[in-house]
Amino acid sequence: GIVATIGRGGGVVQLPRGLKLKGFLAWVAWVALHIVTLTGQRNRLATLENLSVRYLAGTGRLNVIVGDPP
Repeated sequence: GIVATIGRGGGVVQLPRGLKLKGFLAWVAWVALHIVTLTGQRNRLATLENLSVRYLAGTGRLNVIVGDPP
């Protein structure tokens, strides 16, 4: 399927069997999938903590990653 995050608290999900989600619920699905696919319990906890703090803090910064680093 296809899973993407769009902005803060928004996302889109399209699963192979036709299920489609959008908005906050799709964003939560993206976070869950992202956490589950990480290797190691420590990485999962650190990432979950980082995403939670960034979501709750709402710094207003853009955190866009485009292309490969130089």
